[in-house]
Amino acid sequence: MTTHTLMRGIFLVFVLLLPFSTEGQEVNPLFSDLPSTHPAYEAVRYLKERGIISGYRDGTFQPERKVTRAEAVKIVVAPLTNPQQLGQFQESSFPDVLAGTWYLPYVEVARQSLKIIDGPPKGPLFQPEQAVRKVEFIKMVLLANRVDPNAFGEIRLPLSSDVTNPDEWYYPYLRYAVSSSMTMASQSGLFAPGRELTRSDVALLLHRFLLYREEKRIQELLTEANSAIANIVA
Repeated sequence: MTTHTLMRGIFLVFVLLLPFSTEGQEVNPLFSDLPSTHPAYEAVRYLKERGIISGYRDGTFQPERKVTRAEAVKIVVAPLTNPQQLGQFQESSFPDVLAGTWYLPYVEVARQSLKIIDGPPKGPLFQPEQAVRKVEFIKMVLLANRVDPNAFGEIRLPLSSDVTNPDEWYYPYLRYAVSSSMTMASQSGLFAPGRELTRSDVALLLHRFLLYREEKRIQELLTEANSAIANIVA
């Protein structure tokens, strides 16, 4: 084989490979509307690989879509239950959780088995279609995973200008979430406890909690948590 023939062969192979080059491209993205540059990308990838969260049939994730209370309960409860346990529940004590709805079994596992939501009379309605609020979701995640929210009980100071009363029902849960890097203050220094959560918000909160439980927090999260605690006790 001549040198000319060999070089020509190498050139042809190179040309044939060019169309399939993946440099600078995202191969098999998780979802069509969730680029790798999205802040929640790694969280969604992590949760999807573990079967905790999924997308829609059209291949989208819809990261900015609000999460309902029914959806939030399923996200928290599903990894902690099984079809046999879910099948035991056909009725609910909540008048707005009707028989036959897909979320009824998850709501009743959450209420009766995991005890992460209050039922009647303390909680007369479940409000399944209402958007879940930040502190509601944090409370469910922590209680479902048997976390003691009083673990950081020595802290009873204002966490931020929008979280000043340590006697608020949600204060212990939010305090734990801050200390464990589950949530961080915004650039304006707020925690927004009553904010309605999107799908990307839920993914980030749950991902950070699991990293904390698995002792896999990255240095950035550790630094953020230390800074938040330092600002609280200063």
